[in-house]
Amino acid sequence: MDSIFRNLSSLIFMIMTLLLLTTSVIAAEKDDEDGEEEENELAETYQNPFEEISENNITEFSDFLSIRTTLEFEKEKIEQNFFGNLNKKPLVPSTRLLELEIEIDLPQNYSFNITLQDETQGKIATSGTDEYELKLELNGFEITAGRFDLPFTEFHSYFISDTLVEFAEPNSEAVMFSYENDNLQTALILLQSKVTSISNESKYDYAYNINFLSDDQRFMIGFGFLSDLAESDEQFLEDFNNQYKNRISAVTTQIFYAWQNLEIYGEMVRADDAFFELDKTSNRPVASNFEIAWYPRYDLQIALRYETSEELEDAPKRQKGIAIAWRPLNQIELAVELLQADFRKNFVLDNNDIALETSEQIVGQFTFEF
Repeated sequence: MDSIFRNLSSLIFMIMTLLLLTTSVIAAEKDDEDGEEEENELAETYQNPFEEISENNITEFSDFLSIRTTLEFEKEKIEQNFFGNLNKKPLVPSTRLLELEIEIDLPQNYSFNITLQDETQGKIATSGTDEYELKLELNGFEITAGRFDLPFTEFHSYFISDTLVEFAEPNSEAVMFSYENDNLQTALILLQSKVTSISNESKYDYAYNINFLSDDQRFMIGFGFLSDLAESDEQFLEDFNNQYKNRISAVTTQIFYAWQNLEIYGEMVRADDAFFELDKTSNRPVASNFEIAWYPRYDLQIALRYETSEELEDAPKRQKGIAIAWRPLNQIELAVELLQADFRKNFVLDNNDIALETSEQIVGQFTFEF
């Protein structure tokens, strides 16, 4: 599988290089015309090329109603290598996701957003409301109430697959007070705890973050805090009826830098203390992620990832990979990624107590936005 991984990487690089050379000739005239205008825009405020394209993929039905529709198809293949040269290829069902983001502008600087999802993985189908938010904006200040992913850190990635740091990401009903200007982004989040304490601790949790940005927003450094890591989607205490002896907090650090057509992003999340309820080998999780993205053209993204973890259940010690995404049209994105993971000795075991040593996976995704 290692040789396949290397050969696929080389093949993808060759294909994308050929694509780049052929399309650059066709687009040269347009680039010359738009180049000066684009450079002036980038000098003022930087924005990721793919994010800029995606933001425009929205249908406005009126002055107050707009809807973004996203349709995704995803296929993944994985090979796991266990101790004793035992290889397994678990079947990963294909995934289809339909998502509707509805935004309604209300009077007096209010707005209401709701995200509906319908997902099918193999023969299992789920649907429902992923997020809903009522917002009030006023002079850089914003108050948000509803259910949403709590942004106490960025959880950013250029890849299809989630990063290891996302073990700490919570989605919860909350109230958020935020402020933003050209050089500062900050938020305070209050939420009602979904887990309970066997002591007399508060039933409420909180999170906050603060990001410092350069004038052109090409550099950012930020810090975040979550008062209760058990609130994350990882559900660390699910096997303990969501009860804990002591609340364990989490802290985060993230950094971003953009230089010409390169972006660099790094992020680390760690538990402040150990969970009393969990096994000593995985009771104080830490994870970090480092990624570099290159945009040889506005419609082509090539990214590298290197991430690590400590005491994170079933997670690799380190994982590295490459991802390539191409937008042949503004509404369509084609992406593929290759990931290779190494596991700690005797940290992840199968049903026969045989240790998982390495794994390789390839993921492809088709996205249509309008």
